[in-house]
Amino acid sequence: MTASSDHQQQRFDALLRPHLDALYRTAYRFTGSAADAEDLVQDVMVKLYPKTQELREVEDLQPWLNRVLYRRFVD
Repeated sequence: MTASSDHQQQRFDALLRPHLDALYRTAYRFTGSAADAEDLVQDVMVKLYPKTQELREVEDLQPWLNRVLYRRFVD
């Protein structure tokens, strides 16, 4: 891992870690299954990782993340 990607990983973790429990609970309500909820949250995280810089500019991250999670669930 390069220093740049390590730094991006740290920024991504700092931004999203506080929201993971809430995202999981929401995903569980959508799916009704622990395994499916974990998969849905992981899928969203993988999708968002390349957009770490953009995430830093989102003013209220939790509602925004919930919308992304819902859209991914519907897809």
